[in-house]
Amino acid sequence: MRKESGHMSLMPLIKLWCAAHRSDLAFASTSDTVKEVDKCINDAVALATFLHTSTTRTCELQKIATERNLPLRHLPKYFDIRWTQYTYTLFQNLLHSWRALVAYLQEREPYDSQAKGHLRNLTDVQKLKMACCLADVLLLYLRFHKSLQDNNITVFQWDAKVDNIKSRLNNMLNTE
Repeated sequence: MRKESGHMSLMPLIKLWCAAHRSDLAFASTSDTVKEVDKCINDAVALATFLHTSTTRTCELQKIATERNLPLRHLPKYFDIRWTQYTYTLFQNLLHSWRALVAYLQEREPYDSQAKGHLRNLTDVQKLKMACCLADVLLLYLRFHKSLQDNNITVFQWDAKVDNIKSRLNNMLNTE
């Protein structure tokens, strides 16, 4: 109840939380709770950090990609964007740059134990499948965010949007 000019109103206070931000928090919570997802994200973040902390590594990676004509995209830093957007961009760019990253890590592996660990993670088939799955799920999730942020959507349409994303995610489970 709220106080209105000295009297208590029986009208409840309505609180709304931005649906996109709320769903972003839900994904962050899920990514912390589901250990396979957490491990996959942590491995990708560790690789990005490994590259970002050395200008030499970044230049060597760029050189190998250019020499071998391999696609290469920049792996983002977390502070650039929200968690869901960051994670999606991280996996999207990592998968797009996979051949360049593997070629670079293979060259460093004999003398760099960190590179050896990152190479092992990048070439593990199960971890690669998990990264691909996460990228697909996050693409759907980001589209869901955008639909919730549309100026023409109302609170009454949220249930249909939620049902739609649940259905699309369920379809992914049933597809190989």
